This record gives sequence, C-alpha cells and structure tokens, in this order.
Amino acid sequence: MIAFKLRSLSRLSSKVLRCEIVNLHTSTSLLNLNSTPSLAELSKIPVQYGVERQVWVENMDTSEEVKTDLIDLHPDVWAVYPRLDIIHANLIWQSKYNVVNYNHVKGVKEMIYQYGGGGKPWPQKGTGRARQGSIRAPQWKDGGKVKGPKGPNSLYYMLPFAMRVNGLTNTLSVKMVQDDVHVVDNLAIPTSDPEYLIELAKERNWSNSVLFVDTEDKFPNEITASTEEIPHMNLMPLYGLNVNSMVKHQTLVLTVRAVENLTAKLLYALNRTDGKERAEINQNGPKELTLKLEKYRPVV
Repeated sequence: MIAFKLRSLSRLSSKVLRCEIVNLHTSTSLLNLNSTPSLAELSKIPVQYGVERQVWVENMDTSEEVKTDLIDLHPDVWAVYPRLDIIHANLIWQSKYNVVNYNHVKGVKEMIYQYGGGGKPWPQKGTGRARQGSIRAPQWKDGGKVKGPKGPNSLYYMLPFAMRVNGLTNTLSVKMVQDDVHVVDNLAIPTSDPEYLIELAKERNWSNSVLFVDTEDKFPNEITASTEEIPHMNLMPLYGLNVNSMVKHQTLVLTVRAVENLTAKLLYALNRTDGKERAEINQNGPKELTLKLEKYRPVV
C-alpha cells in the first residue's frame, strides 16, 4: 500500500506537468510544436507547490453533496513539495517505536546455571581426546550461544521533532495533490445505519477507506455507531493524527475546526525558535525541577 502510494505520487506529478505543458502548447498559436518553449512560455505554467490551496466545505447530513463554503489552506502545510524519504522515515519509526524483541538465547553460564554440566567431562590429559571445560561450551550440542540476542530488547527510538512535523505536512500535501482531502462542516449524520456512510462515500466518489478527524474525543453517536460496523472507516481525534493512519486510509475527511486547529499547530511547530532548548531538555532533562502540585498543598 505504501509503495503504491509513493509510485502513484510520482506518476501524478509527472502527469500534471505533462498536461500543463500540453495545454500551453495547444493554447499558444504562435508556438511551433517542434521548437523548445521559451522561459516566458514556461513561466505561464501554474506552480503546483508553495501556493495557497482552496477546498470546498461539504455537508454530511444528506447523501447529495452541498457545498456551503470555500476556505483557504496555508501553503506551508498543505502545499509542500513532498519528500518521500521523510514520509518513509515516519512510517518506519511508527512501525518500530512500540515493538519489543523478546528473542533471547542462553550463554554458557546461563546454560550451566539452568541445566548443569559446568564440570570437565573428562580429564585434561591422558584420554586422547581434545581438552574440554564443559559440555555447555558453544561447540557442543545443546551448548550455550556466543553473542546471541539478549531480549527483551526494545526497538524504540525517537524521530527528530522536525522530521515528525515535516512528515505530517508532506503527507497532507500528498493527500491534497491526490484530491483525497475533504472538509466538512461537522460529522453529524442523520442515521446510525452503516449503509448510509457506504452510500455517502460512493455518492461523493470517496475511497472505501476513510479516516474522519475532529478536534474532540467524543464523536456524534450516529457516526460512532456506523463506523463500528465498517472496519475500513475509522474516527480519530486531531491530537492522534499521524502519517501511518493517513497513508493507511486513502480518503481523509476533516471538519473545519480540525483544519484550522491543525494548520495553527503545524505552523507554530514549523516556526518555533526554541529547537535547541527542546533538544537539550529531551536529552538531559530540565535543569530545575519544580513540583506542579505545590499550590495544592494544604496550609497547616
């Protein structure tokens, strides 16, 4: 699924550029098809990235689409040139940061402690056989292993803050280019029947896999009951939005307040100037510890 997304993104970018060049050729009557376009002609091609995006606000209370408003999206969040290596780094990080490798093989001392066999199997000299110190040595059958894995071993590591933020902006920009981002006024639907959401997705030309995002933890009862019966349609609060979930679900449906809140948080994260201090705190901890509950201490 991830590889298909990355390949489709590269195809889409090349298709858009070819279509724009073809339109430029056809619209310019003085341009010869055998000649190379000039710089002035190429400057007429619209820029794909770094420009302000716009998206329609739709409704969800009826199966028929009703566009209620048109909102602007900030280009630093929704129109970033996609870096596939950053998206890939976020996906690998999310697939490993909560994995624990429990593989553990016993060494010589552990084998002797559990199964015995620590003494010499025969005398050092006089038997004509090679000298041996224990039947649990690595060269013996059922002996201990040398430098084997010693689990449990956590695969956790923390991706840098900038790569996590850029992973979100890059993935949102990819979704926007692929026309997989839809904004709704709210997530209220008239019924809790799962068929309503399925028919709604077909009517709006959405994908089968849809991720609904809002700012609150508690979603309306109707859409909560509907998505419980549909495994490929899920609800997620805004603070849990991540790259893996956006890649896993093809269509991303956000509320207006979720878009505004997400844009504000990402813009703050992109332009904050205390990155060095944050890195020092993450590595060494705070210099001074103050109890947050001091103000609640009872006065004697």
